[in-house]
Amino acid sequence: LQKDTDLILEQPATKARALVQVKSTADQSVLDDYAARFKDMQAETSFFVCHSPRGELVANVYMHVWTGPDLATRIVQAGLVDWVPDRAA
Repeated sequence: LQKDTDLILEQPATKARALVQVKSTADQSVLDDYAARFKDMQAETSFFVCHSPRGELVANVYMHVWTGPDLATRIVQAGLVDWVPDRAA
């Protein structure tokens, strides 16, 4: 399970799990590959996070896709503006 994911998140109260794959750049074929890997894993949801997609990334029913401006908005809303650059260095 861990070899195909960058993060496994667990909601403490319900034990619901989310699988997360993070890519700096990716195209639809990479997204489709991870969607296929995640489909049969035991998790309630999954996320594909890519700050610089090559073309539009279209999500399927198994995966949330966060890219570009949407990803930036989520970073700001979560209060991670100072945290992200520290981790990227």
